[in-house]
Amino acid sequence: MNHKYLLLVAFLFVWSFSACDRQPQEEIDEELIQSYLTDNNITASQTTNGVYYQISERGEGVVYPQANSTVLLNYSGKLLDGTIFDSSYERGEPNRFLLPELIDGFKEGALQFARGDKGQLIIPSRLAYGSQKVGAVPSHSVLVFELEILAVEDEEIADFVATQGWNATTSETGLRYVIELEGAVDKPSIDNAVKTNYTLSLLDGTVVQELNKPVEEVTPIPLAQTVLGWQEGIPLLGIGGKMKMVVPAALAYGSSGSGSVPASSVLVFEVELLDFE
Repeated sequence: MNHKYLLLVAFLFVWSFSACDRQPQEEIDEELIQSYLTDNNITASQTTNGVYYQISERGEGVVYPQANSTVLLNYSGKLLDGTIFDSSYERGEPNRFLLPELIDGFKEGALQFARGDKGQLIIPSRLAYGSQKVGAVPSHSVLVFELEILAVEDEEIADFVATQGWNATTSETGLRYVIELEGAVDKPSIDNAVKTNYTLSLLDGTVVQELNKPVEEVTPIPLAQTVLGWQEGIPLLGIGGKMKMVVPAALAYGSSGSGSVPASSVLVFEVELLDFE
């Protein structure tokens, strides 16, 4: 089974049942969850929206993921009767997921787990697949996920920046950057095309792409067609300006990747703005 088939929001549906139908199902789910907790002697906490979670073992991580973070994890998804419908443990390798692309209950519950934490999520059907049957998951199913968080993107980025000794600014979106040289006063906007020299690498130092040419040999790129991290960062520079950026996966190529950039990758850019038009 494709490991993304049951988690990614791309396979979710448009809610088709009315509020009068939904309330009874919420009550049914709650009764089922309470029975499951009692039968398995589980003491769980509950999020605001009704996801139950239990941390069975705390790890060494101190940074928790944010709503748009990427996490590396092992997990096993099952129904209340114990039927397993998806498991990275059975495949023998963990998966890296971009939280905004997951079902609501999983992405909300995962925010409670730092690196090394182990535990489980119990997700009511309205925060999973609701009235739709998806693969081996029947309609109106409460889902149970056992999971272990192996890495949190936010912590990986913080460690990278600290190791580099950068005094980086963090924007509201999570972009981290260092302006080495601001450049000229006039700055590009999203409507401009930019000419840049740059080096693109991954957090492990692997250089993925590099451009170093005279300005007259550089093809202008519409800023609106670049990754979101560039759209936010490049307008901070004037011509001649230089900066370093650490771009979270959600502001880069997300879970799809691009060319030699693996899926869910954090990108590191060193950029010089040569010109814009």
